[in-house]
Amino acid sequence: MKKKQMLQPAMFRMNICMIIISGINKIVCIGTIVSGLLACNPAFSQDVFFLRDGKVISDSSFRIESGNKRRSIRIGSSSSDSVFLPLPVKVINIASIENVYGLMLETEDKYYIYLGNLNKIFVQRGQRILNGKVVGQVLFDSSFHLNLLDISIKKDDKDLDPDEILNYLRFIK
Repeated sequence: MKKKQMLQPAMFRMNICMIIISGINKIVCIGTIVSGLLACNPAFSQDVFFLRDGKVISDSSFRIESGNKRRSIRIGSSSSDSVFLPLPVKVINIASIENVYGLMLETEDKYYIYLGNLNKIFVQRGQRILNGKVVGQVLFDSSFHLNLLDISIKKDDKDLDPDEILNYLRFIK
């Protein structure tokens, strides 16, 4: 088994507002990323779906849900702001606050994918989406000079940790 590589933290902290939705028809909370350090780890630099030319830049983002911290990952792209889906899903919920959107999506195998930090959405609640379809656009973060997307995934009421999220993304790729 390979020894896990250590993350080399960057010199700054992320403090970006993120919207999170949970449950079938309700917004549970709106939270902020806390203590997220930019991950400069080659193991996380592979191309990732959802953003073209997207790279995982952090595995230490948090979303706040019912008072508990939940792990998520952050994907950044300098070349694309369009969010597209690598697999067919159903849109379960859409939430917004001050023109920042979050999507809750359900896969055929009952994974729930939460996408946060979108500034435009092109889907509706209840809509079935085919893989490859653009569902929205993410916000540009001028401090990182990147378009940033936050991703969290649940299965059987359990949050996947960042390694499990990456394994799932590799599997569907």
